[in-house]
Amino acid sequence: MSDYELIDRYIAEVGKGLPRKTRLDIEAEILTAIEDMLRERCEKTGKPADEAMIVDVLKEYGAPHKVAASYQPERYIIGPRLF
Repeated sequence: MSDYELIDRYIAEVGKGLPRKTRLDIEAEILTAIEDMLRERCEKTGKPADEAMIVDVLKEYGAPHKVAASYQPERYIIGPRLF
């Protein structure tokens, strides 16, 4: 498995919990954020990206289900309009 395949699998896992109509845009946004984090980490350490660095960045970004949940609209038992 290539190192970047980990990122693809992570984004696919996040995508499972995203709204269908905005999934592609959000996945692209997440990919850009992860690539930026990885680039900064490489510059900071002076080392090329490897599997361990990618795993650290993905852990720092958050669990896929939590990341996906952050893009979901809030759900209420009693909506703000009625309350």
